[in-house]
Amino acid sequence: MNLNEIQENGFLLFVIISWISYISILLGITIINPEYLHIFDLCVKIYICFFLFWRFHPFVKKIKCNNFDRKIIFTAAVFIFTTSALNQILVYYVNKTKSEILSSIH
Repeated sequence: MNLNEIQENGFLLFVIISWISYISILLGITIINPEYLHIFDLCVKIYICFFLFWRFHPFVKKIKCNNFDRKIIFTAAVFIFTTSALNQILVYYVNKTKSEILSSIH
């Protein structure tokens, strides 16, 4: 297995885990504690940033954009957008639901 295959598999794993986490939180099943979701998001953002720095730094004379590069660029844009907006909404939703449950118990 070469470095590109390892990166593709690692990236695919990150994407799958993040979408499963978001969907499970929306359904009320938490795989990752929503309070720690920002740490997971930060790790994925740092991975994407380093990948983009490494592949597209300004000292490259000619950039060949392969299929994996297009996938990571698109996914990076979607991920940054969703984590910027969706993460805040999910944390608010989960905290509101918890407070409603706790207030109904008391």
